[in-house]
Amino acid sequence: MVGLLSAGLAPAFAIMSFIYLKDRFTEPISLIIKMFISGALLVFPIMFIQYALNAENLTNSHFIQSFFFVALLEEFSKWFLFIYMIYHHEEFDDHYDGIVYAVAISLGFA
Repeated sequence: MVGLLSAGLAPAFAIMSFIYLKDRFTEPISLIIKMFISGALLVFPIMFIQYALNAENLTNSHFIQSFFFVALLEEFSKWFLFIYMIYHHEEFDDHYDGIVYAVAISLGFA
């Protein structure tokens, strides 16, 4: 179980450490961990919404299900989390900070 969990988290930590170390002005690690965990917790409400939309049988088109029910919902929720929690934060003071925090949210979601 521990091996499986570490094998799943290792690529996320590797990519996050690469992005974090490329930043000239380092960000607080506690805020990055908070964004990573927030991205991971975002999976559960999105999973519930997607299940509800799928159970309602709104459309039979795989194109609409893929692009609107899955992709648009997931990407909008990550964007909203970024705007709501980070964009107006006092630590967000550089363009590259947006990349660091958005990667943390996305890797947590993944």
